[in-house]
Amino acid sequence: MWLMLSVLLVLLATLWVWLVYMKSRIMAVQYQSKVLLSSSERQCYSTLQQAVSSQFVIFCKIRLRELQFPISRFDKINHWHAQRQLLTACCDFVLCHPQSFSVAMVIQLVDDKALTRRVEKQRRRFQGLCASLSLPVIYFSSQSPQDVAALRDLIALQLHNQVISQRLRLQAADQCQRDTVI
Repeated sequence: MWLMLSVLLVLLATLWVWLVYMKSRIMAVQYQSKVLLSSSERQCYSTLQQAVSSQFVIFCKIRLRELQFPISRFDKINHWHAQRQLLTACCDFVLCHPQSFSVAMVIQLVDDKALTRRVEKQRRRFQGLCASLSLPVIYFSSQSPQDVAALRDLIALQLHNQVISQRLRLQAADQCQRDTVI
């Protein structure tokens, strides 16, 4: 009995020493402040702000997981894979409607100087992911200065194309239902 108590006491003392040691290691980590946007990203944000004025609210550095999530939980492996894809994909800017805060469009900055096969593959994967989520994407260069009017027109064109594609999808679904009922 005394032997068991002494072993238990030694284990508790060891656990206490380990916890104090780990806490001191965690407290010893130093953190450094980080600026949310780089200088070129701030310039693009300013141009974007001028282009959309009060039509949209602009959010920066948002993960796709914050915008949408997979519904089906029957196939856990595919569900986990979809979750992982959404967690790793990050949007540079997201435009939202000011009344409902629903997502209108995703904007990605492109660095033409750093265009490699790997970057191109990531861009295609991101574009495919956004297409499967029905999120329109605009890419524009972070290096060259942007024309506010051209950016405004590009956003309007992309939104117009989105409305047309949604109408076409609804018409196709409607036609499919009519064909199934007959």
